[in-house]
Amino acid sequence: MTKRQYKNRIKKVRVTAKRKFYLHFRPKAQKLFFPIVGIILAIACLNYERIERGTINITNAAATQVGNQAQDQAHVRSAEAQMEDGTSHGKQAAVPVGSETKGDNYTHQPVTPESIETKILEAFNGDKVALAVAKSESGLDPNAKGWNCKYGTRSTSCKPEDRGKAWSVDCGIYQINSVTKDCPEHLMDVEVNIALAKEMQSKRGWSPWVGYWNGQWKNHLN
Repeated sequence: MTKRQYKNRIKKVRVTAKRKFYLHFRPKAQKLFFPIVGIILAIACLNYERIERGTINITNAAATQVGNQAQDQAHVRSAEAQMEDGTSHGKQAAVPVGSETKGDNYTHQPVTPESIETKILEAFNGDKVALAVAKSESGLDPNAKGWNCKYGTRSTSCKPEDRGKAWSVDCGIYQINSVTKDCPEHLMDVEVNIALAKEMQSKRGWSPWVGYWNGQWKNHLN
């Protein structure tokens, strides 16, 4: 056998082996191709859905945070406008209400100014500034309400006839702000109102309350 014949024979053997391989495995590969592709696509869809849900959750959280910040800034601007306009009489504390408020079904118990003072001093660990701010805001009236209206670019206390046009209302002892037409029931509860004021004050100090900004609280400090 010459060298050339040997090479031709080896080549023929290789071609035959490849042909047998393809003939044997190709049908099986074709049968498995579509199921494998289907599995891959299903996994890809599941992963995409999880990523999309995660993105939506992140987006919603970011939007909520931005919305709260915008609302907070709007309330602060409202308080500033009231001070500049000289129309605030200690009735509006621009304190935003967040998701920490709970429930709507509160029953108003008979309260007296003395019992309210006691509750405030207990909540604020005897801080008389807290009591003075509450007096400047509402006179310790748990049913106090202050409606806020926009006149042009200013936000200030509503005229009596314009209360239906109010963009927000300040509620209860600490005049907690709610972006509604009237005070939610739970904000008129003495203990809830004080608790919300305590939480807000621990985060931001007394700066949200107009009665503190304009110095009226000093008139009630014993």
